[in-house]
Amino acid sequence: MELVDAGSDSVLWSRTWRHRDESVPEIHHEIARRVASVLGVRASRDPHSGRTTAPRAYDAWLRGRHAAHRNTADGFREAVSCFEEAIELDEDFAPALAGISRAYSWLARYGLITPREGFRRARTAADRALELDPQLAEAHVALAEVQLSD
Repeated sequence: MELVDAGSDSVLWSRTWRHRDESVPEIHHEIARRVASVLGVRASRDPHSGRTTAPRAYDAWLRGRHAAHRNTADGFREAVSCFEEAIELDEDFAPALAGISRAYSWLARYGLITPREGFRRARTAADRALELDPQLAEAHVALAEVQLSD
């Protein structure tokens, strides 16, 4: 994998990654840490706050994101199911909570569930995600989508 300066097309960082017994979330964290180091950025929070080290929860979250991006009624319903699975496996997994919040907002916005029910559930999940990880961008987006309904 390479980090390339788009302006000059020069390679800033390059690494071949061979994963052993590390979980995918741990690999992503390590890549992010190394890229941040190359860019001279310092993380201002615990890199594991609101994240999961449970591979099955992470897999469910990825499946939920994939389903939601289909942008269909069935996709949103499947996303809710996948995000709920991730939360059952790790109740403190902030990105899954943000995902379920957004999925409920979309279901409500498209009239697939009642707005009252959908946005209530969306707000609860977004608030919990932000409680776990106040810097999680997707949780802020989720809360903004709920506030648009107010």
